[in-house]
Amino acid sequence: IRTLTVLWSDGFETYSSGAWPTSNWTNSGNLSGSYVDGSVALTGSKSLRLFGTADGEAANAHRALATSSATPIAWEVQCSVRNGSETAGQQYRGGIGVHVGAVWSSTFRALLVFRTSGELRDGNDSVLVAYSPGTWYKVRVKYEYPVSGNVRLTYWLDDVLLRVISVAPVRDETSLAYLTLLAGGGTAWYDNCSISR
Repeated sequence: IRTLTVLWSDGFETYSSGAWPTSNWTNSGNLSGSYVDGSVALTGSKSLRLFGTADGEAANAHRALATSSATPIAWEVQCSVRNGSETAGQQYRGGIGVHVGAVWSSTFRALLVFRTSGELRDGNDSVLVAYSPGTWYKVRVKYEYPVSGNVRLTYWLDDVLLRVISVAPVRDETSLAYLTLLAGGGTAWYDNCSISR
């Protein structure tokens, strides 16, 4: 069994409640209603609250992966996610992906999304499991590239292996450098996020 090295972890405890965690995270998209929340947390007393507007403006939080771009590339993201139950302006509530830059308009790979239909979906937009708003879920995704020329993604939910998929690389696959936490519509909270390799 290979032991992973944690490159960074963030439980959002060191930031001021009600403010954006500017020392490590960059916001793009909707900033209104997105901040460190001192009233909702899985552990400790704080989490990152993101809010996507009803008219469809998503909120994105970006942080550098701090991994090497030299191939082969392999790393894992782990994060606990809780979705709100508001009427969403997008087809998804929370989600996790990677961007080339710390801005929503740069090249992007979706790793997983919590659809408003109550389904957690993988990077192929295939259903992994059903989920319930208001419940914390620990998600983990292992990213590997290249594996037979494709990207291999392995999914766990609450430490249970769900699926391994293979997807074609996107343009600039080796330049994906920022983890992105997002809220497409309504509220999504994030806690205990980390990148390991």
